[in-house]
Amino acid sequence: MKSMLSDNILRFTVPDYLSLSSCQQILIQRLFDAVEASDKPLAAMFHERLSEIDDRLDRLLFEDEGCLLRESMVIVRTLSRNVDRLHKMVPIFRAFGRACDAQGIGRSDYEKIALVLFRTMRECLGSEFSAEMDAALTALYDQSSREMKDAAYVTYPLPPPR
Repeated sequence: MKSMLSDNILRFTVPDYLSLSSCQQILIQRLFDAVEASDKPLAAMFHERLSEIDDRLDRLLFEDEGCLLRESMVIVRTLSRNVDRLHKMVPIFRAFGRACDAQGIGRSDYEKIALVLFRTMRECLGSEFSAEMDAALTALYDQSSREMKDAAYVTYPLPPPR
């Protein structure tokens, strides 16, 4: 019996539009390298800045002993090594989006998170943070957060068994 699923089901499961230009990849890699080399811990700075603008969101990220914040830092580290393979991170983005939704983090919260993340990155890098890095980070955040937000509301087909 012929399957009702499309032969290119993986296109629906892992979108091919999730990518950055080579210039953006280089900038993002430099950004992550500088953050990693910084003596300022990203998670602590992020937590401090988030608590300044949205205490509710900060509490949600720290429920269950900071599980979501820890996961987000793991994703940041994973991203730092995979900026040239974003499409392979889609399942991670989607799983994290579902976890955020389960904790009560809604679509509109992603804008606040972006503001805090960008502010924290700027502080971490100081004068090294450029307008080009900001644009590359925006592209990365827009693409990854779109997958996270959509995961809470969209059911994706599973690939056919082999």
